[in-house]
Amino acid sequence: MTLVRRWWGAIPAVLLVTLVWPERNFVPIWDGNVYMQCVVDAARNGLDVHSLRCGGHQSQLYMGLLALTQLPAPGNLAAIVAMNLALALAALAAFASIVGRLMPGDEFWAERALIVSILAVQPLLAATLVQLNSDFGVYVFFAMSLAALVARRYRLAAAAGLM
Repeated sequence: MTLVRRWWGAIPAVLLVTLVWPERNFVPIWDGNVYMQCVVDAARNGLDVHSLRCGGHQSQLYMGLLALTQLPAPGNLAAIVAMNLALALAALAAFASIVGRLMPGDEFWAERALIVSILAVQPLLAATLVQLNSDFGVYVFFAMSLAALVARRYRLAAAAGLM
């Protein structure tokens, strides 16, 4: 097995980080600003079920993860983007797991790499990662739930689905 075949999963990760990290100080606008302000305010005033109900959505667990990044220094946009990048990389790993089960075998490594790379540079993924939106959490935790279901790990599927 060549080095590229073994480490193909790094390709989508590098693409996503290269695409998003330069935008880490982008100040969200419109509804993204509502979510950002909600997360920052929750970190400043205390994390609870009510403070994390951002934009009237049931997004407390996902927004809670983002709010944890704000505890040391509220208003740190780069910390929010770093958390979203970590979650996006987890979603890409989940999709890689799914396509690995759909297309098993060493001969399909390039197809798997291409599919996950396309997901990594998909504009809506990158946009909602930087422009905060509860839909990003749905995307990430759906991928994790689906991967867990495909792997028949039902408790993990339930935990990811709860998020």
